[in-house]
Amino acid sequence: MLENIVSGREQSGSILIKDSVQQYGRGLLKALIIEVSNRVDQVHIFSFDPNADEKSQDLSGHLQANVQYHDCSSDPLGWEGTPECYKLQQDFVLYAKESVKGIKDKKVLIVLDSLGPFLLHRVTPYTCQVVSRLKDQDVIGAESVQVMALLHEDLHDEPTSRLVEMVFSTVVTVLPPDRTNCYAVCDILHKKQSGKIMKSKERFSISQNFDIQDVEAVIMLTKRKPEDALDTADPAANLTFNLSLTDAEKEARSQLKLPYMHDDETKHGILQKGTAVHSKIFYQPDEADDFDEEDPDDDLDI
Repeated sequence: MLENIVSGREQSGSILIKDSVQQYGRGLLKALIIEVSNRVDQVHIFSFDPNADEKSQDLSGHLQANVQYHDCSSDPLGWEGTPECYKLQQDFVLYAKESVKGIKDKKVLIVLDSLGPFLLHRVTPYTCQVVSRLKDQDVIGAESVQVMALLHEDLHDEPTSRLVEMVFSTVVTVLPPDRTNCYAVCDILHKKQSGKIMKSKERFSISQNFDIQDVEAVIMLTKRKPEDALDTADPAANLTFNLSLTDAEKEARSQLKLPYMHDDETKHGILQKGTAVHSKIFYQPDEADDFDEEDPDDDLDI
Protein backbone atom coordinates (compact mmCIF):
# COMPACT_ATOMS: atom_id res chain seq x y z
CA MET A 1 0.00 0.00 0.00
CA LEU A 2 2.91 2.38 0.71
CA GLU A 3 4.07 2.18 -2.91
CA ASN A 4 0.57 2.98 -4.19
CA ILE A 5 0.30 6.03 -1.94
CA VAL A 6 3.76 7.30 -2.86
CA SER A 7 3.24 6.80 -6.59
CA GLY A 8 -0.24 8.34 -6.55
CA ARG A 9 -2.07 5.21 -7.67
CA GLU A 10 -3.95 5.37 -4.38
CA GLN A 11 -5.28 8.91 -4.00
CA SER A 12 -4.89 10.58 -0.64
CA GLY A 13 -5.82 14.20 0.01
CA SER A 14 -3.89 14.40 3.29
CA ILE A 15 -1.06 12.34 4.75
CA LEU A 16 0.07 12.35 8.36
CA ILE A 17 3.45 10.84 9.30
CA LYS A 18 3.81 9.96 12.97
CA ASP A 19 7.24 9.31 14.43
CA SER A 20 8.94 9.16 17.80
CA VAL A 21 12.37 9.25 19.39
CA GLN A 22 12.77 5.55 18.68
CA GLN A 23 12.38 6.07 14.92
CA TYR A 24 12.40 9.40 13.08
CA GLY A 25 10.01 9.89 10.20
CA ARG A 26 11.67 12.85 8.52
CA GLY A 27 13.35 10.62 5.96
CA LEU A 28 9.97 9.27 4.86
CA LEU A 29 8.60 12.83 4.76
CA LYS A 30 11.42 13.94 2.46
CA ALA A 31 10.88 10.95 0.18
CA LEU A 32 7.16 11.72 -0.09
CA ILE A 33 7.81 15.41 -0.80
CA ILE A 34 10.23 14.55 -3.61
CA GLU A 35 7.85 12.03 -5.16
CA VAL A 36 4.74 14.23 -4.95
CA SER A 37 6.62 17.30 -6.25
CA ASN A 38 6.79 15.61 -9.67
CA ARG A 39 2.99 15.53 -9.88
CA VAL A 40 2.09 19.04 -8.67
CA ASP A 41 2.82 22.55 -9.86
CA GLN A 42 3.97 24.06 -6.55
CA VAL A 43 5.23 22.77 -3.21
CA HIS A 44 5.05 25.01 -0.15
CA ILE A 45 6.88 23.83 2.96
CA PHE A 46 5.97 25.63 6.17
CA SER A 47 8.83 24.76 8.47
CA PHE A 48 8.43 25.03 12.23
CA ASP A 49 11.78 23.31 12.68
CA PRO A 50 14.66 25.64 13.68
CA ASN A 51 16.98 23.70 11.33
CA ALA A 52 15.13 24.81 8.18
CA ASP A 53 18.29 25.82 6.33
CA GLU A 54 19.91 22.42 6.77
CA LYS A 55 16.70 20.75 5.67
CA SER A 56 16.43 22.85 2.51
CA GLN A 57 20.01 21.99 1.62
CA ASP A 58 19.21 18.29 1.93
CA LEU A 59 16.34 18.57 -0.56
CA SER A 60 17.74 21.25 -2.86
CA GLY A 61 19.45 18.74 -5.14
CA HIS A 62 16.34 16.54 -5.49
CA LEU A 63 13.47 19.00 -5.83
CA GLN A 64 12.41 21.08 -8.78
CA ALA A 65 12.25 24.89 -8.84
CA ASN A 66 8.58 24.85 -7.83
CA VAL A 67 9.39 24.40 -4.12
CA GLN A 68 9.15 27.31 -1.70
CA TYR A 69 10.14 27.36 1.96
CA HIS A 70 8.33 29.51 4.51
CA ASP A 71 10.01 30.36 7.80
CA CYS A 72 7.72 29.70 10.74
CA SER A 73 10.36 28.98 13.38
CA SER A 74 12.63 32.03 13.75
CA ASP A 75 10.09 34.16 15.67
CA PRO A 76 6.95 32.08 16.44
CA LEU A 77 6.01 34.10 19.54
CA GLY A 78 6.69 37.52 17.99
CA TRP A 79 9.42 38.52 20.44
CA GLU A 80 11.95 39.47 17.74
CA GLY A 81 9.50 41.51 15.68
CA THR A 82 10.22 39.67 12.43
CA PRO A 83 7.40 40.71 10.08
CA GLU A 84 7.72 37.91 7.50
CA CYS A 85 7.78 35.10 10.09
CA TYR A 86 4.55 33.42 11.12
CA LYS A 87 3.31 34.17 14.63
CA LEU A 88 1.40 31.48 16.49
CA GLN A 89 -1.32 33.94 17.48
CA GLN A 90 -2.10 34.55 13.79
CA ASP A 91 -4.64 32.65 11.73
CA PHE A 92 -2.44 30.18 9.91
CA VAL A 93 -4.88 29.62 7.05
CA LEU A 94 -4.85 33.34 6.20
CA TYR A 95 -1.06 33.39 6.49
CA ALA A 96 -0.77 30.38 4.18
CA LYS A 97 -3.21 31.88 1.69
CA GLU A 98 -1.14 35.06 1.48
CA SER A 99 2.08 33.07 1.17
CA VAL A 100 0.95 30.82 -1.69
CA LYS A 101 -0.05 33.43 -4.25
CA GLY A 102 -0.49 32.81 -7.96
CA ILE A 103 -1.80 29.25 -7.59
CA LYS A 104 -5.06 29.60 -9.47
CA ASP A 105 -5.72 26.53 -11.66
CA LYS A 106 -2.62 24.84 -10.20
CA LYS A 107 -2.00 21.74 -8.13
CA VAL A 108 -0.42 22.55 -4.78
CA LEU A 109 1.24 20.51 -2.04
CA ILE A 110 1.31 22.07 1.44
CA VAL A 111 3.73 20.56 3.97
CA LEU A 112 3.48 21.28 7.70
CA ASP A 113 6.72 20.40 9.44
CA SER A 114 5.59 19.82 12.08
CA LEU A 115 2.28 20.06 13.98
CA GLY A 116 3.97 20.28 17.38
CA PRO A 117 3.84 24.10 17.80
CA PHE A 118 0.13 24.15 16.95
CA LEU A 119 -0.68 21.46 19.50
CA LEU A 120 1.57 22.95 22.20
CA HIS A 121 0.48 26.60 21.89
CA ARG A 122 -3.05 26.27 20.54
CA VAL A 123 -5.95 23.97 21.35
CA THR A 124 -6.23 20.67 19.50
CA PRO A 125 -9.51 21.53 17.68
CA TYR A 126 -7.77 24.56 16.16
CA THR A 127 -5.10 22.31 14.62
CA CYS A 128 -7.76 20.02 13.19
CA GLN A 129 -9.61 23.02 11.80
CA VAL A 130 -6.43 24.31 10.13
CA VAL A 131 -5.81 20.99 8.38
CA SER A 132 -9.43 20.73 7.25
CA ARG A 133 -9.43 24.27 5.83
CA LEU A 134 -6.10 23.76 4.07
CA LYS A 135 -7.51 20.71 2.27
CA ASP A 136 -10.33 22.82 0.87
CA GLN A 137 -9.28 23.98 -2.59
CA ASP A 138 -11.81 26.82 -2.50
CA VAL A 139 -10.23 28.27 0.64
CA ILE A 140 -6.71 28.21 -0.78
CA GLY A 141 -7.80 29.13 -4.29
CA ALA A 142 -6.06 26.30 -6.17
CA GLU A 143 -7.22 23.56 -8.50
CA SER A 144 -6.30 20.85 -5.98
CA VAL A 145 -4.56 20.87 -2.63
CA GLN A 146 -2.76 18.02 -0.91
CA VAL A 147 -1.68 18.40 2.71
CA MET A 148 1.22 16.54 4.28
CA ALA A 149 2.23 16.86 7.94
CA LEU A 150 4.66 15.43 10.46
CA LEU A 151 3.69 14.68 14.05
CA HIS A 152 6.06 13.73 16.86
CA GLU A 153 3.77 11.34 18.66
CA ASP A 154 5.75 11.08 21.90
CA LEU A 155 5.36 14.84 22.56
CA HIS A 156 1.60 14.62 22.91
CA ASP A 157 -0.89 12.46 24.73
CA GLU A 158 -2.85 9.72 23.01
CA PRO A 159 -6.24 11.55 22.87
CA THR A 160 -4.58 14.48 21.10
CA SER A 161 -2.92 12.23 18.53
CA ARG A 162 -6.16 10.31 17.92
CA LEU A 163 -8.07 13.53 17.37
CA VAL A 164 -5.53 14.80 14.83
CA GLU A 165 -5.60 11.48 12.96
CA MET A 166 -9.32 11.88 12.29
CA VAL A 167 -8.81 14.76 9.84
CA PHE A 168 -6.23 12.94 7.69
CA SER A 169 -7.13 10.41 5.03
CA THR A 170 -3.83 8.52 5.44
CA VAL A 171 -1.91 7.98 8.68
CA VAL A 172 1.57 6.43 8.52
CA THR A 173 3.11 5.49 11.87
CA VAL A 174 6.86 4.94 11.60
CA LEU A 175 8.24 2.18 13.84
CA PRO A 176 11.79 0.89 14.45
CA PRO A 177 13.04 -1.64 11.88
CA ASP A 178 12.67 -5.33 12.58
CA ARG A 179 15.73 -6.29 10.54
CA THR A 180 19.06 -4.76 9.56
CA ASN A 181 18.36 -4.27 5.85
CA CYS A 182 15.40 -1.88 6.13
CA TYR A 183 14.92 1.75 7.11
CA ALA A 184 11.82 1.30 9.23
CA VAL A 185 8.48 -0.47 9.63
CA CYS A 186 5.27 1.50 9.18
CA ASP A 187 1.66 0.96 10.17
CA ILE A 188 -0.62 2.44 7.50
CA LEU A 189 -4.24 3.44 7.98
CA HIS A 190 -5.79 4.61 4.71
CA LYS A 191 -9.34 5.86 4.19
CA LYS A 192 -10.44 5.48 0.58
CA GLN A 193 -12.83 7.89 -1.10
CA SER A 194 -15.47 5.15 -1.13
CA GLY A 195 -15.37 5.05 2.67
CA LYS A 196 -13.48 1.75 2.94
CA ILE A 197 -10.71 1.67 5.54
CA MET A 198 -7.54 -0.26 4.73
CA LYS A 199 -4.79 -1.23 7.15
CA SER A 200 -1.36 -2.70 6.50
CA LYS A 201 2.02 -3.09 8.11
CA GLU A 202 5.03 -2.86 5.80
CA ARG A 203 8.78 -2.51 5.97
CA PHE A 204 10.72 -0.33 3.54
CA SER A 205 14.10 1.15 2.76
CA ILE A 206 15.14 4.65 1.62
CA SER A 207 18.09 5.17 -0.70
CA GLN A 208 20.51 8.10 -0.63
CA ASN A 209 18.37 9.79 -3.29
CA PHE A 210 15.32 9.47 -1.01
CA ASP A 211 13.74 6.76 -3.14
CA ILE A 212 11.43 4.39 -1.28
CA GLN A 213 12.32 0.83 -2.18
CA ASP A 214 12.22 -2.78 -0.96
CA VAL A 215 8.65 -2.43 0.27
CA GLU A 216 7.20 -5.66 1.60
CA ALA A 217 4.36 -6.58 3.89
CA VAL A 218 5.06 -7.67 7.43
CA ILE A 219 3.37 -10.98 8.19
CA MET A 220 2.35 -11.27 11.82
CA LEU A 221 2.75 -14.82 13.12
CA THR A 222 0.88 -15.88 16.22
CA LYS A 223 1.72 -18.96 18.26
CA ARG A 224 -1.25 -21.18 18.95
CA LYS A 225 -1.46 -22.86 22.32
CA PRO A 226 -2.01 -26.61 22.40
CA GLU A 227 -5.46 -27.74 23.36
CA ASP A 228 -4.32 -29.27 26.63
CA ALA A 229 -2.69 -25.97 27.61
CA LEU A 230 -5.80 -23.88 27.13
CA ASP A 231 -7.30 -22.59 30.33
CA THR A 232 -10.88 -23.82 30.60
CA ALA A 233 -13.04 -21.66 32.81
CA ASP A 234 -15.22 -23.45 35.34
CA PRO A 235 -18.70 -21.86 35.29
CA ALA A 236 -19.53 -23.37 38.69
CA ALA A 237 -16.54 -21.78 40.42
CA ASN A 238 -16.80 -18.86 42.84
CA LEU A 239 -20.59 -19.15 43.27
CA THR A 240 -22.60 -18.51 46.43
CA PHE A 241 -24.56 -21.74 45.90
CA ASN A 242 -23.63 -25.32 44.99
CA LEU A 243 -24.30 -26.56 41.46
CA SER A 244 -22.51 -29.88 41.76
CA LEU A 245 -23.99 -33.16 43.06
CA THR A 246 -22.58 -35.72 45.39
CA ASP A 247 -22.47 -39.41 44.55
CA ALA A 248 -25.49 -40.09 46.78
CA GLU A 249 -27.50 -37.33 45.11
CA LYS A 250 -26.61 -38.67 41.68
CA GLU A 251 -27.75 -42.17 42.74
CA ALA A 252 -31.06 -40.84 44.07
CA ARG A 253 -31.63 -38.87 40.88
CA SER A 254 -31.09 -41.95 38.74
CA GLN A 255 -33.68 -43.96 40.74
CA LEU A 256 -36.39 -41.32 40.53
CA LYS A 257 -39.33 -42.29 38.30
CA LEU A 258 -40.88 -39.38 36.46
CA PRO A 259 -44.45 -39.43 35.05
CA TYR A 260 -43.35 -39.36 31.45
CA MET A 261 -40.83 -42.15 31.88
CA HIS A 262 -41.81 -45.78 31.11
CA ASP A 263 -40.17 -48.29 33.35
CA ASP A 264 -39.95 -52.01 32.61
CA GLU A 265 -43.18 -52.80 34.49
CA THR A 266 -45.21 -50.29 32.48
CA LYS A 267 -43.75 -51.47 29.19
CA HIS A 268 -44.54 -55.10 30.07
CA GLY A 269 -48.16 -54.23 30.94
CA ILE A 270 -48.65 -52.43 27.65
CA LEU A 271 -47.23 -55.24 25.59
CA GLN A 272 -49.26 -57.99 27.31
CA LYS A 273 -52.95 -58.11 26.27
CA GLY A 274 -55.42 -57.83 29.04
CA THR A 275 -52.83 -56.88 31.57
CA ALA A 276 -52.35 -53.39 30.32
CA VAL A 277 -52.39 -50.73 32.93
CA HIS A 278 -55.47 -48.52 32.53
CA SER A 279 -55.62 -44.99 33.79
CA LYS A 280 -58.67 -43.43 35.48
CA ILE A 281 -59.63 -39.84 36.16
CA PHE A 282 -61.31 -39.02 39.45
CA TYR A 283 -63.03 -35.69 39.62
CA GLN A 284 -64.24 -34.19 42.87
CA PRO A 285 -66.21 -30.98 42.36
CA ASP A 286 -65.21 -27.99 44.36
CA GLU A 287 -67.65 -26.03 46.54
CA ALA A 288 -67.39 -23.02 44.27
CA ASP A 289 -68.18 -25.04 41.12
CA ASP A 290 -71.57 -24.33 39.51
CA PHE A 291 -72.59 -27.99 39.09
CA ASP A 292 -76.18 -28.73 37.97
CA GLU A 293 -77.30 -32.32 38.65
CA GLU A 294 -80.36 -32.01 36.39
CA ASP A 295 -80.21 -33.23 32.85
CA PRO A 296 -79.93 -30.18 30.59
CA ASP A 297 -81.75 -32.10 27.81
CA ASP A 298 -84.64 -33.28 30.03
CA ASP A 299 -87.18 -30.95 28.32
CA LEU A 300 -86.40 -32.33 24.89
CA ASP A 301 -88.61 -35.06 23.34
CA ILE A 302 -85.99 -37.51 22.22
